[in-house]
Amino acid sequence: MLDPAAARLTLGRVLTAMERLGFGPVFLIDGTLLGHVRERGFVRGDTDIDLGMWAEDHDPAMIAALEGEGFAFVNASGDGRHLPILKFRAGEITIDVSFFKRSGAVATTHHYAGRRPLRATFPRFGLAKALFQGIPVQIPDPPEQYLAAIYGPDWQHPVTAWKFRYAAHNLTAEGPLFWRLTFPLKRAIWRSRHGKPTKAAAARVVFTDGVFDLIHANHLALLEKAKSLGDYLVVGVASDALTASYKREPVIPEAERLALVRALGVVDHAFLLGGPLDRARMREVIETYNVDHVVYAGSSTPDFYAYAEEIGIMHRLPYHDGVSTSAIIERIERRAASSSRKREVMEPYPSDYVKNDAG
Repeated sequence: MLDPAAARLTLGRVLTAMERLGFGPVFLIDGTLLGHVRERGFVRGDTDIDLGMWAEDHDPAMIAALEGEGFAFVNASGDGRHLPILKFRAGEITIDVSFFKRSGAVATTHHYAGRRPLRATFPRFGLAKALFQGIPVQIPDPPEQYLAAIYGPDWQHPVTAWKFRYAAHNLTAEGPLFWRLTFPLKRAIWRSRHGKPTKAAAARVVFTDGVFDLIHANHLALLEKAKSLGDYLVVGVASDALTASYKREPVIPEAERLALVRALGVVDHAFLLGGPLDRARMREVIETYNVDHVVYAGSSTPDFYAYAEEIGIMHRLPYHDGVSTSAIIERIERRAASSSRKREVMEPYPSDYVKNDAG
């Protein structure tokens, strides 16, 4: 599943690189376009970035050029008769580039089951400029027509079951006769098992943040309460530098604190949160993760939370005294000091004294 923040950075990088290298136009398609139009970001559960180009703009030199920009080439899936889908990776993010041929009133591209082609047909479309979370992009125009072609008339609603090969509305098998005859049967079997993709209520995303140093009961109570307000909990874990700037240097390094929070069953996604913590940063978090609720333990409204307050998605939880990381540290220090005093009382000789047989 895509990390939305990492995917956004990767999308900006690849579009900037392709424009600078002279490849394009490049436009959002499929799941990435769906996320842009329907969810103002990436579709939750998506696994890659989907980009399109016109067939006449295909250039074999693009592979080596993008490799030179730090994008690892994975493969080119195809059957040798149609332009392939090019797959690249940047860290954990996969990027697929498909090529569209315009002919008459339609635009077509090809997907593949192994090397067996599936033609996807769309009403012919132009391109329009848009902003994807602040990134200048191009999209099919009108996008609604493109999305209805592939996802059906109910494309505005998330579904509970989806497999592109069998659920997409605009695929036709091409190639060997056996494949053309068996594909409709396989699609019918899949659809009979899963039924018509049923509408699912959009998941409500909750965001909260904290240092989470020496995780304790109050941390768990905060996270459990936050999760109860929605369906998908996103947690910002304060970086070492941010924590030291307003509190103290954490006992547990940021990488370990992030790993611990991610391991908690109540948490769906966690990321390292750096400064400055201001209104603009909160707006970026809300737009990146499509946040519906922001949770803060306390009665004040620090500047970081002001934007969430303004748009009406702020939820305050009472701050519970007693159990805190600072209190735990003080308890450890007191017990360490007490243990040291006990050892001093029990020690009968100076530390440099050596008892001999005559003594």
